[in-house]
Amino acid sequence: MFKKLFFLGEFLSLLFLVSACKKTQSTLKIMDEDFKNLISNYQSYNDDLYDLYYQEYQINHNVILSLNKVNYPTFFELTSSIKSFNFGEGYFVNKNYYLEKTYIPQDLVPVTINKINRKNETMLINKNVLKMATKMFDDASKQGLNLVVFSAYRSFTKQKALYNNAKDPSFVAPAGYSEHQTGDALDIATLDTGLTSYFMETKEYLFLKQHAHEYGFIERYQSDKEALTHYPAEGWHYRYVGQEIATTIYQNHLSLEEYIYMYVELK
Repeated sequence: MFKKLFFLGEFLSLLFLVSACKKTQSTLKIMDEDFKNLISNYQSYNDDLYDLYYQEYQINHNVILSLNKVNYPTFFELTSSIKSFNFGEGYFVNKNYYLEKTYIPQDLVPVTINKINRKNETMLINKNVLKMATKMFDDASKQGLNLVVFSAYRSFTKQKALYNNAKDPSFVAPAGYSEHQTGDALDIATLDTGLTSYFMETKEYLFLKQHAHEYGFIERYQSDKEALTHYPAEGWHYRYVGQEIATTIYQNHLSLEEYIYMYVELK
C-alpha cells in the first residue's frame, strides 16, 4: 500500500512538472510575441535581425539599447564621418558625428554673464542656454563662487583656425566636430585657473559637478569616460541638454554617448 502511494505521488509530481514546463513555454511564447509587436514599431527594426534583438533584450531589458547594439555595434569606436542628428535637446556631435560647415544655430544672443572679453569679438550662445546658465551663475555667486565663461558658440571657420593653430590638437576638435558649433556648449572656469586641470581642484568645479544638471548642463568630457568620448578630461566643458536628460546622465553617471546609445534610436 505504501509503495502504491509513493509511486502515485511520484506520478502526480511528474504531471505537475510537465504542466509547469508547458505553462512556462507558453508564457515565454507570449512574451516573445509581445516583444516582437513592440520592437517592430521602431524605424530601425530589421526583421532579419530579430533573434539578435531578442537575445540582447534578455540581457538589458531595454528595447532601444537592444536595437542600437545590434544595428550599430561600433558606435563607441572611431569609425567614419556621420552627419549629426538632433536627439531632442540639440545636435549630437563627437569625433564621429559632424555638423556641416553651413550650419549656424538659431536664437544666438550675446553672452551677458561673467565672461572673458576679447578684442573685436562678441561671444554668442543659444538664448535658452544663456537663460539657464544665468541662473546657474547667479546661484554660484550666492555661494561666493566666481564662474567665468571662456568660450561659447564657435563658427565652423573659427573652429578650423583654432584646430590648425593648436599646440595640442587632442584637446581641440576639427571644424564640424566641435560641440561649440551647436551653440549649446560653454567652457567655464575661473580666472585663476583658466582652462587647465587646476580648475578641477576648485570649489567652483565642485559646484558644477554637483549641480550643473539641475540647470540642464552636463560635464561633457569626464575623466573616466575618455575611452568612450575619445577626448581627454575637460572639467571646464559643459553641454546643455535640458534638465531631464542632464539629470538622467548625472544620476546614472553616463557620458552623452552612453545616454544616446541607451535611450535614442539610431537610424
